[in-house]
Amino acid sequence: MRRWRLVVVAACIVAGCLSLVSSAVASDASVRSAIKQSAQQVKESGELKDALKELREDPKSLEKVHKAIAKFTGALRKVADTVSAQEGSTPEGKQGKTDYVGGLHKFITGFNDVDKAITDAKNHEKAAAKAELKKGATLVAAGVVEIKKGAQLLHVKSA
Repeated sequence: MRRWRLVVVAACIVAGCLSLVSSAVASDASVRSAIKQSAQQVKESGELKDALKELREDPKSLEKVHKAIAKFTGALRKVADTVSAQEGSTPEGKQGKTDYVGGLHKFITGFNDVDKAITDAKNHEKAAAKAELKKGATLVAAGVVEIKKGAQLLHVKSA
């Protein structure tokens, strides 16, 4: 009789562990799915690319570039919010999510600094523009590294 109880208790423990593992995989999968869907939306929005092309052709179109950067960073904020709302349940998934969202925030801040640099350059504040541009470029590069690290931990192939 005791052995039977031990077998039942062991079976319950195994079943409980299996359900935790499957929910952990599902939670990490939801983070991956959120990243993939959000990244696709950002890729499909070509406004920043178009605005930068116009800037090369017509330097007086800075307002379009400012608007495009605002839309682009807004889209990235939505990605960060979407990914943040998901629960990574494995340690690797939680760290990947943290790295990915942190990288996005650095990337966004870097783009905002680049936007400020453009404004400074327009206002003939060369030293301030150069400092903002350098700061922005550094943040964008650091953000990209962190995003890639998070994507790698989450096993996201393209982000």
